[in-house]
Amino acid sequence: TEYWSSSTLAPRFGFTFALTSNLSQALKAHWGRYFEGLSSGMFRNGVPGTLPTQIAYAWGSGTDAIDPYTPSTWSAVPVDFNQELFRSEQNYRIDPEVDHPYADVLTLGYEVSFAKNWNAGVTWINKRYKDAVVLLEGSPDPNQTSSTLLNPLTGQSLTYWNTGLGANDHTYVIANDDRGERKYDAVTVTLERRFVDNWDLNASYTRARLEGNLQTVNALDNVFLSPNNLQNAYGDLPGQSDHEFKLRSGYRFSTGTTLSAVFTYLSGFHWTPLIEITQLGPDGSDSAVLKAAKLGSETYPALQLLDLRATQDFKLGSRFHLETFIEIRNIFNDGSPTAVDNLLTSQLASNVTPTTQLPVFNTYLLPVGYATPRNFRVGMRLKF
Repeated sequence: TEYWSSSTLAPRFGFTFALTSNLSQALKAHWGRYFEGLSSGMFRNGVPGTLPTQIAYAWGSGTDAIDPYTPSTWSAVPVDFNQELFRSEQNYRIDPEVDHPYADVLTLGYEVSFAKNWNAGVTWINKRYKDAVVLLEGSPDPNQTSSTLLNPLTGQSLTYWNTGLGANDHTYVIANDDRGERKYDAVTVTLERRFVDNWDLNASYTRARLEGNLQTVNALDNVFLSPNNLQNAYGDLPGQSDHEFKLRSGYRFSTGTTLSAVFTYLSGFHWTPLIEITQLGPDGSDSAVLKAAKLGSETYPALQLLDLRATQDFKLGSRFHLETFIEIRNIFNDGSPTAVDNLLTSQLASNVTPTTQLPVFNTYLLPVGYATPRNFRVGMRLKF
């Protein structure tokens, strides 16, 4: 199977058109095709011997309800290493027709120079990802059944599916799927003043949206592996701020000291509440992670970061300069969470009925990541 070729055609076209004779206004356009770099994450599961055999053993009676966050719920009966629940050989194969993922990018822009030292512009970016490498189920599942549970987030019924396949009945296929969508659109407005009279300024605002049903295009996304993964699968994808504002300015004093400041506002990334159902399938080897709400329905708090930097240049003879600097980052010490525990609950399938009130973990919404706190840096650089 050929995943990547050095002779791949990746066309790119662009032009700049001056709207005025003095070149103060211009239109810019670009279209290009960009292939993903070759990553072992695309194919390593399909290499024989890469993945070890997975063996699961019974805990207690094998049907005890275990909350991994609450030791008091753990069974007093130890793990029985003579009682295997299942043994999985991890059967993967690569579709011989698989294509390498790529993205088509269209960019349109307008720039204008005014008042001698000022420039402004607006840029629109349209990016569409194609041929994402995903995991598919290659084995028929005629005994698959569906059921419902009470969504603890909304109180409404949520459908989930129970596979009829055991651990070694699955065949995982590494392939492309036309249902995969991942698209990025953004508009950026910029304002810039050149460094004149000892000061400069740059400002930008970006309104962006990253949406689709693919979390990744080159690391075996599993959204199409099970109908459970397709529940609430399309929405705002993680890892992108909808709103981004940056303001930077610097001033050079007569003493040679330069003071600069950067303010950054980032709206919070999107995230999704999850529900886990375990011990599905005829041998209890399967599990389902359900999206309790539309993908990306929740957002983390916005970040507001102010960084300061002061530099001083010292001349050392005729050839050398010593630049010293001090930086203070995140002056406001913004400690907003950048990640939370998004697992609402995890339950054994045998404990779930259409009317069961599923308990919510007390760790749900617990912050597990924060913005980097205020920090200081001092350094020097020798230039010659």
